[in-house]
Amino acid sequence: FSMIMWEFASGIPPFNDKVHDLQLALNICKGERPEIIENTPQCYLELMKKC
Repeated sequence: FSMIMWEFASGIPPFNDKVHDLQLALNICKGERPEIIENTPQCYLELMKKC
């Protein structure tokens, strides 16, 4: 759900600059997350941190 909120805030899909492969999936499982976009609404940030 947090990735959907990130996309709402940024207007682009998360990790759009990376190859969507096994390595990316493993990195996400290890905690990799996209940078929080400046001016993201606080209510979005709170929801994203809960997911």
